[in-house]
Amino acid sequence: MAFLRFQGHPSRKAAALFLGVAAVSVAALVWTGQRLIRQDRALEVRRLEERRDAAADRLIAALEQALAEDEQRLAAFPAGDVPAAGDHVALISAGPQGFRVWPAKALLFLPVMTPGDEAPSRLFADVEKREFVDRDFQGAIRALRRFSGSKEPAVRTGARFLTARNLRKSGDLEGALAIYSGLAEAKDEGVKISGVPSELAARRARCDLLEELNRTDELRGEAQRILDGLAGRRWRLDKASYDHYLGQAAGWLGVAPASDPEDLAMADAALWIWQNRQVIANVERGFAGRRLFRSRGISIAVLWRVANDRLGAVVAGPAYQRSRWFEAIIGDSDFGNVEVSVLDSESGPVYGSRPPDGRPSTSRLASVTGLPWDIIVANSDDLAESGQFVQRRRLMAMVLGILVVLVAISTYFIG
Repeated sequence: MAFLRFQGHPSRKAAALFLGVAAVSVAALVWTGQRLIRQDRALEVRRLEERRDAAADRLIAALEQALAEDEQRLAAFPAGDVPAAGDHVALISAGPQGFRVWPAKALLFLPVMTPGDEAPSRLFADVEKREFVDRDFQGAIRALRRFSGSKEPAVRTGARFLTARNLRKSGDLEGALAIYSGLAEAKDEGVKISGVPSELAARRARCDLLEELNRTDELRGEAQRILDGLAGRRWRLDKASYDHYLGQAAGWLGVAPASDPEDLAMADAALWIWQNRQVIANVERGFAGRRLFRSRGISIAVLWRVANDRLGAVVAGPAYQRSRWFEAIIGDSDFGNVEVSVLDSESGPVYGSRPPDGRPSTSRLASVTGLPWDIIVANSDDLAESGQFVQRRRLMAMVLGILVVLVAISTYFIG
């Protein structure tokens, strides 16, 4: 019995030693497994970040190329290709020769009134003396007859306006209305009355007379034609004239003055270019520039180039930005695994929407990239990507658990 106890004593020592080694082994396995899982999580985050960074760099390069192509149009402008009307984009030339825009009807209003053909006021000096000084309206009408056969459209049109005005003052409202109606339908394009296109001046005068005659239905129809003409860019007006005639026509119709916000924002951007042309030319002579102009809650992209005392610019509305730059590039399969947000300087969305707070994303600021917008890129399939890493971590945890169980079982049988 003493022999057996002597022989069993080392066995207990061996078992205790084995249990100690097993415990250390299990702890080492657990520590190693946790470290591997943490490393795997870090690898997951780094891989998603690298994917976002690579996509952001490709996107910026593609947008830069697209903008450069549009800027190249300015180099040969205005001899280059002209965009089609309705594309929500305008090519602008501002310089000593004045302001020009292509397409001609791209803007609701212009920074300045364009020159037109207008009869010199001295031609009608005697007529106006009879009208305003002598109050001899019939005498003024008789004096105007000698201009009725003039070969110059501006003189002919000016004389007819003065005739209608004197007829109205003399009480012949129907006679005046008939002349204004004829002037409204005349094809004397480019002829102006007091700086205003003759057709618009005639339609406004008709509205005044129709209101005085209490012919409401005809008045509303004429006022609607003025509104339609303003919306269709029929007349080339400056901002003050546009707002004035818009307000009058809307008042006759009993509605609030309203225009398409994007069209207004584009016209505002063109006005900004004209007002700042000297500053831009002095600061960036021989260079190109870009900025995002925000007006009425809408972001307009402005690209410009200064050469030979002339500033050429592209004014692009949101619709053009989306179709020409964003959808054509971001819609490519190369960016299918990311979500892109394009923001203005006030963090308002120009394209896409901001990623939710807390979601990992990559940002590229306009001040760094030279683009007009801030760019944010987030992974669109991060859940699928995370799922692959989660499955791998589960497998690692399962293997670790099996090893721990095997060690525990071995310890039990040996002990």
